[in-house]
Amino acid sequence: MEDWQRGARDDVDVDKDGPVWFVTLRGEHDSGAPKLHDVLDALIGSCSEAVTQNAYVVVDLSQVAFFDSSVLSAIVQAHRAIADDPDLGLAVVVESPDCFAARLLRVAGLTSEVPTFASRADAVAALGGSVTP
Repeated sequence: MEDWQRGARDDVDVDKDGPVWFVTLRGEHDSGAPKLHDVLDALIGSCSEAVTQNAYVVVDLSQVAFFDSSVLSAIVQAHRAIADDPDLGLAVVVESPDCFAARLLRVAGLTSEVPTFASRADAVAALGGSVTP
């Protein structure tokens, strides 16, 4: 098992449920993007090389109090890395439409580029996957 698959990695947690990888950020991330970038890069590489079809990455920002543009950059890079692969999907979860994360994604213009949802279940359903109840 790779380091990025072991679960807690400072303020970035990684969990897998079926074909879905959940990457959860907690707290404040003004310098956490290198970790997020590394995790997303490793996950996408792993999903691309997997024999199975349809792998999804859900970035859960519902527990983030603050993040800066480096987190946005990591999400955009991940989204662009999978854009041409029909077997991979990426979505973002925010706490509510009015929370900090949702507002920042909107202001940056990312909600039109990266699918954004209010719950993990909504994100997974939109991506076409299913998770254990």
